[in-house]
Amino acid sequence: MISKLKTVVTKRVLKMLDDELKKDEDKYNKWYDDFQHFLKEGLTMDGENRDAILKLLRFKSTFSKSFVSLDDYVKNMNEKQKKIYFVVTANQ
Repeated sequence: MISKLKTVVTKRVLKMLDDELKKDEDKYNKWYDDFQHFLKEGLTMDGENRDAILKLLRFKSTFSKSFVSLDDYVKNMNEKQKKIYFVVTANQ
């Protein structure tokens, strides 16, 4: 029963975050700035919800001053660009 509850609550929270992202992206990005570490940890720890979490992730980019989704980054890539390089570091 606990396992089922965990699954239901996780899916509801991910859905709520996705809805918030669609409703007000700027507000979501402010929230994301504080809680991104938990989503990134969830991406590595929760294989069942990996795709839903990946859609919620945002990244800093050289072409944008604000956070961008992976999909947006790919859309804005130069047509000659074949790879995406990134740096993993603690925020300071």
